[in-house]
Amino acid sequence: MVLGAVYTLWSFNRIFFGNVRVLSLTSFKDLDRKEAALFTTLLFLLLLMGICPYLFLDTMFIDCVNVLEHAKGQL
Repeated sequence: MVLGAVYTLWSFNRIFFGNVRVLSLTSFKDLDRKEAALFTTLLFLLLLMGICPYLFLDTMFIDCVNVLEHAKGQL
């Protein structure tokens, strides 16, 4: 099933766009320093969230409890 989807996407690409590899390789530009720094920072934060999610969840938990307490007072 997965191979069928890959083949369908590949054939769609070849039929409607032609030989995209040559066009994309000639116009492709690598990341500049700002983009690389931003990408590296986001990648680091993503890995940190995956390894230590409690650092982020504990902070959000306090805010969620405050919102829920405020909502209970409204009812």
